This record gives sequence, structure tokens and C-alpha cells, in this order.
Amino acid sequence: NDDVLEAFTKMDQDQTIKKIRYLESADLHFEKVHVVLDKVGDSVEHEPNLAQVVSFLDRSRPILEIEDFYVWVEQFPTPTITHLHNIMEALKNSKAIGLTLSEICHAVTLPADTVLPLLMDLNDTQQVLACGVDEHRWVSIEFEHVWTIGINGRKWCPRLWISPEGAISLPVVRWIAESTLLTIVGKPGILLKDVLFTYEFVLQPVSVQEIIDLLEHFKCIVVMRKEFASSKLASPFGG
Repeated sequence: NDDVLEAFTKMDQDQTIKKIRYLESADLHFEKVHVVLDKVGDSVEHEPNLAQVVSFLDRSRPILEIEDFYVWVEQFPTPTITHLHNIMEALKNSKAIGLTLSEICHAVTLPADTVLPLLMDLNDTQQVLACGVDEHRWVSIEFEHVWTIGINGRKWCPRLWISPEGAISLPVVRWIAESTLLTIVGKPGILLKDVLFTYEFVLQPVSVQEIIDLLEHFKCIVVMRKEFASSKLASPFGG
């Protein structure tokens, strides 16, 4: 009957509690446990130190006088000069909103693998700025003040891990990076848009993307980039 069942249940619970209490007070002698490696696998790369993490996330710039674009561009061969002029014209026309990489490629009719190195050259000499909230954007340097703040003689694009003193806050980086990594580990093969959706109420998409770039750079994760053919069916009424 119910009384007998209840008695057995209580007895089982009491035994479980006793085992837990025993384990809490027991000395398991972990100091006497020795691990012997029977097989040595591939060597493990050194973990990144904190300076490397800070260096990767530090996108700040010194406040310097910018070299005139038309003087700077003359060092390149003629075809490259044409591409650089077209890129700068597209960015100036976009004003403070800027353009994404795909939008720049569309505007100048060049592939991404051609445009991106040119953008990096422009960025290194502070002719353009990589910024953005929803995704990475590029703006002409004349609109840099819209996207950056000046702290201790340097210009920063605001991020959650940048302290008011103008430094990378490593505890904040660790908190976000660990959370992002656990999300990815818990769902192998998760899409980028799903990771961004997970944090959309607390983090800007660009911030999440930069943390993912950090994890990928230090080989914590592998990001697979694939292009899928459109699944849109052709209309049977089309010409």
C-alpha cells in the first residue's frame, strides 16, 4: 500500500543523504593520484598570453595628422590607384553611415579578395575607419568622429570591454568570450546568425563578431564559411 511505498522511499532518501555526507567528509587522497601518459600525442601549442589578447582587441588609433589621400595614393601602380579612388568615392558618398564589404564590392564591381587588402591599406594609414554596430562597416576618415571617442590621446570605437580609462578590461573579455564559447560548444555547427540572436539584447552584433574572431584567431573554434546556392525556384511564367 501507500504507507509501505512511502517507507521504502524515505529509506532510499536517507541512504542517499548518508552517502553524500560520507563523501563530503571523506579524504579521497587526491594528492596520491598519479597520472601516467602512455601515449604522447601531437604537441600542444602555447596558450595565448594576456598581451596577445589585448593586442588583438585593441583597435584604437593615435590622434595624428592624416596624410593627404591624393599624395599617399601616388605610391601605388595605376590600376591600384584607380581602385582606391573608386573605393574612397563610394565611402564618401555613403557619408557617416558607411558601407559594408559586400556593399563596397558591389559599388566598385570588384571581388572581396581584391577590395579587402586595399581597405586594410587605407585603414593602416587612417584614410578610412572600420566601425559598425550591426555589422562591420567602413567610413571615410572625415566621418570618423561620428563613430569614435577620444581617450588619453587615442581614438576608440566603443565596445563593452573598453574601460573609461582607455584600456581593454580583461575580466569583461573573459566573461563574454567564455559565454560565447560555451554557446558554440553546446551547439556544434551553430550558425553565426543564431549566435548573434542569442546575445542580441545585451551585445551589439559587431561585438559578438569580434569575440568570435578572437576565438578563431587563437584556435579555440573553427569558423566554416560556405556559400549555398539559392533555393529560389524559377517562375514557370517567366520569359
